[in-house]
Amino acid sequence: MLAAIGAGSLARTVSRKGHTLMTWRFPMPMTIRCYECGKVFEVTLTSTESHDFPCPACGKIEVFDLGAWEKKAIAWSAKMIRKSGRGR
Repeated sequence: MLAAIGAGSLARTVSRKGHTLMTWRFPMPMTIRCYECGKVFEVTLTSTESHDFPCPACGKIEVFDLGAWEKKAIAWSAKMIRKSGRGR
């Protein structure tokens, strides 16, 4: 599923003791794409939990979990930070 998240109005960063935390602002509008028919449509997230969205064209259920997406992004960022510090 394709997700377009613009950080300007949807998330806020807060710095505390050298750590940057991201907090989400809900409700959050998003654009997702159905992989069955290719239709792009607008949805609204109300929390970081998993949401099921039926495609308006074909009815296939698209699932988006903002909490899982956020955890993957944090893990990827930590991995990149560890990689950049090796032997250089």
